Amino acid sequence: MYSSNSRGEHSRDLMEVCMSGHIIHKTKHRYNPKSPQTFCKICGAKTITACPDCDKTIPSNVNAKNPPVFCTYCSKPFPWKNKIEMKNLKSKAEKPLEPLQKIFSKFHSVVQKLRYRHDNRETLDVKDEYDVQDLLYALLVLDFDDIRLEEWTPSHAGQSARMDFLLKKERIVVEVKMARKGLSDKEVGNQLIVDIERYKNHPDCDTLICFIYDPIGNIKNNKGLITDLQGKSSNQLKIMVIINPY
Repeated sequence: MYSSNSRGEHSRDLMEVCMSGHIIHKTKHRYNPKSPQTFCKICGAKTITACPDCDKTIPSNVNAKNPPVFCTYCSKPFPWKNKIEMKNLKSKAEKPLEPLQKIFSKFHSVVQKLRYRHDNRETLDVKDEYDVQDLLYALLVLDFDDIRLEEWTPSHAGQSARMDFLLKKERIVVEVKMARKGLSDKEVGNQLIVDIERYKNHPDCDTLICFIYDPIGNIKNNKGLITDLQGKSSNQLKIMVIINPY
């Protein structure tokens, strides 16, 4: 859309975008295709207001969260196409992790609340790893529909193991450990290293979440354990380690 000011100068609704896909402006600018390019304050990349192929301006959309991926005039892709698509894929992949992170962060609080019931009625007290699994399963059904229990993992070094929860649709495996006397940093780490190697070959697992419940503070070096295990992530398998209480 064109408009003109009192001096007859033309302006056009256009969008200014950096080569990495950050929107700089999406309002009316004085239209001068020969004006010098500016630079993105976020990443430092050069910015453009027109398609590099056909030189037509990038139309403005004040409600847009991302710039267009293809030029509306020549249909050629803009330089940021791949980065925008990767950003969208990453956002989609992270969505199921949000309710999981909330469950894990509140897990110990839930355990504590369950211990105190009206008139001292019976309740679930989390004393071992099986109790952790039972309570976690009850919490998972709030946000996930297809939860597979104890699926056999592929053989590794002649042995197989059982995973605790497979979120089939989300392609996430949740492996549960409960720290206790005789099962501290080194022992938990060694067990999970073996599990990680097994899950790398599982056809339905893209993300492995290792949830370590540590109500008595048996894990002494939380940060070191998390760093070591998450450092084993690969293109085939993302590793996340969550310790609660931390």
